[in-house]
Amino acid sequence: IQNSSAASEEQMASMEEISSSTEALARLAEELQILINDIKL
Repeated sequence: IQNSSAASEEQMASMEEISSSTEALARLAEELQILINDIKL
């Protein structure tokens, strides 16, 4: 039982990491879009 609990905790941590990485990427994409729009003008 302990192993399975540790594994699911690890999985949750990985999911949270992926989630925050995705958010960071989304923010980067927004910033890039703004930069590109500035260049177009």
